[in-house]
Amino acid sequence: MTLPSRRRTFEILERVNGNDRVAKWVNGFIMILVLVNICAVIIESVESIYQAYSTAFHLLEYFSVTVFGVEYLLRLWAYAENEKVKPACLFFIPLVNIASRFLSQVYGACPMSPVYTHMTDLSASLHKTLG
Repeated sequence: MTLPSRRRTFEILERVNGNDRVAKWVNGFIMILVLVNICAVIIESVESIYQAYSTAFHLLEYFSVTVFGVEYLLRLWAYAENEKVKPACLFFIPLVNIASRFLSQVYGACPMSPVYTHMTDLSASLHKTLG
């Protein structure tokens, strides 16, 4: 089995060809994973649900961070094939997001960490807003 080339990786991630089945599946999977994560963040803001399913939420987060991290690294690697150089800032926002999620997993969600505090505040305001 040969590894996909840098060009093929770029074609898949950027959906260069609209009829490419692999690109549709990969990008569809990423979109579904994003939607699942959005729903999980909203649902886990309800304390009773979070307490009952905290393990499932943590597993989803570990899985998602891994998938998004691999996708990010593949995009960095594949962009060497792009004829038009993208601005470096396009890679900065995903890097900050992935790095913050990774660091929160490594250091844990201890009540003293800024990540935990921010996520708790965000969760509380969502909970108030949604009722």
